[in-house]
Amino acid sequence: MFNRLAAALFFAALLPAQNNWFRPAILQEPPVAKALQSVDDRSSAILDEWVHLVEIPAPSGKEQARAQYIRAEMEKLGLSDIRVDDMFNVSGVRKGAGGGPSVVFAAHTDTVFPDGTPIKVRREGDTFTAPGVGDDTSNLMATLEMFRALNRGGVHTKGDLIFLASVQEELGLLGAKHWLESSGYKPDMFIAVDLAANQVWYGALRITQYKFFYTSPGAHTMESRGGPSPAKAVARAINALYNIPLPPVAPGLDTFKLPVINVGMIGGGTVVNAVPREAWFTVDLRSLDSATQDKLATAVVSAVKQVGENEGVGFRMESKMSTDYSKARPQASA
Repeated sequence: MFNRLAAALFFAALLPAQNNWFRPAILQEPPVAKALQSVDDRSSAILDEWVHLVEIPAPSGKEQARAQYIRAEMEKLGLSDIRVDDMFNVSGVRKGAGGGPSVVFAAHTDTVFPDGTPIKVRREGDTFTAPGVGDDTSNLMATLEMFRALNRGGVHTKGDLIFLASVQEELGLLGAKHWLESSGYKPDMFIAVDLAANQVWYGALRITQYKFFYTSPGAHTMESRGGPSPAKAVARAINALYNIPLPPVAPGLDTFKLPVINVGMIGGGTVVNAVPREAWFTVDLRSLDSATQDKLATAVVSAVKQVGENEGVGFRMESKMSTDYSKARPQASA
């Protein structure tokens, strides 16, 4: 896995800004071949370090221990301008000779699992099992090893390569956004290392997340028949959302199926024997282009508002996250 990922990263790291940055022949050049072979030679040590990284707790907002580890490894690599910002993003620069594009390789340190989750890795043959062993610890390890391999192979680049270990990705890409806005760097390419080794996406993913609330005065169960119910409104709204027609699934995304509308959380009420005064649910909406995302977002908001009116309940909404990378370079020009 690490060899394949290293190859994909080398493609982006070594080439100047052209109409096509990716040239398979680069892998046959002696320094690159030496670097890739060094990854194979270190496979056992890489796996051991991967396990070590997994077992450093890093729930979103509490990534400090992993940040310290990555910073120490960046220092050993000899990266320059190593920084830990106020959110605990860690970044360092592998300087190029000049005249080439600057490329950021970003892997996030946080995991989606809450603080206190048991994270001891279980090994069964060549399978590792633990919360966070994949997303995104495996790619954090692979990116770190890729920078080491460049050094071991004596690979030189024209452009600067920036290693970014970002935080709070699972809360809405917060660390990467903060770094791009505050670091002062304006990279030519930003590569989020957060997929399987055989997947490369171009452009940018559009993500919009909502939390919708329905409210009413509430009532005892025995007085509830025929009255307004936020719980009933939530049920009808969710049904309405899953009946919104979606465009065909975008090709080339392996197991991912986009665009998509997903209800991820449902809540409300305080007792069993009463109509809840408030009930809510969340929606995660994802597309690969702005036109599709905007159309679906309009349909989602319109549907849930209409349900509130039909059910005679109060309505409000919160926008939990919205990303707009509509100016990102499309695949055709990458």
